[in-house]
Amino acid sequence: MKNRGGYKLKISTSGIVLSALFMALSGAAHAESLATITFLGAPTGANDGSYFVLPYQISIQEGSNEPVIQNVICYDTHDEVSYGETWSADLLSLNEAVTSGYFSNTADPLLGYEEVAWLSGQSYTDTDSAVALQHAIWDVFGTAPADQNSNQDNDLAAYEAALTAAIPTFTTSEFSNTVFVEEVPPAEPGGDGTAQAFVFGVLGNGNNGNFGLPEPSTPILAGSGLVLLALGRLRSKFSSRRA
Repeated sequence: MKNRGGYKLKISTSGIVLSALFMALSGAAHAESLATITFLGAPTGANDGSYFVLPYQISIQEGSNEPVIQNVICYDTHDEVSYGETWSADLLSLNEAVTSGYFSNTADPLLGYEEVAWLSGQSYTDTDSAVALQHAIWDVFGTAPADQNSNQDNDLAAYEAALTAAIPTFTTSEFSNTVFVEEVPPAEPGGDGTAQAFVFGVLGNGNNGNFGLPEPSTPILAGSGLVLLALGRLRSKFSSRRA
């Protein structure tokens, strides 16, 4: 995968999608929408030995509407968030992210955000494939950690090969329902206090992706996630070795 701008990246999209939210956000050119985001954690505790991986979970509240609980993927490991942290974010369409998003100044932001959107719609079945998919997304704008076993290596190679084959077929309308969650005011990845960026959505080509919650491969992984959630200081590039 190409490194666009030297940023290290992040996660996969959500399964708890409420129709009211998408009525407001869907469409190729939906207007930028401001929301209050609360970080709820990493519900499975699945990790790659260094960082927790997809899915993450946030609460999205627009104006006086009821909050929506959303599973999301992070594509910005240069920054961090804490369990329970709240911030203001724009809910950006693909075109808006390309124009004003965190990674709009990279070499090819359109292709980068399209790759994040496409990968976030792909299925995973277990912890190894969740790790591999997370690593593939991190690799779009940066460099993911090393895989931990041959299953992850093989799954990552399969995701990357599928992505390479899909790129020539990309159209912007294919990602018309993808939503990029980025803090306002716009910030530089790695900037002091910048919250991480997340993505969720339903692809316009009918592939809703698999935004479910795979079980960690061992009780130890699940336990480590719960311990870190209890400690409260989480990163979405969550290190499983430090709180």
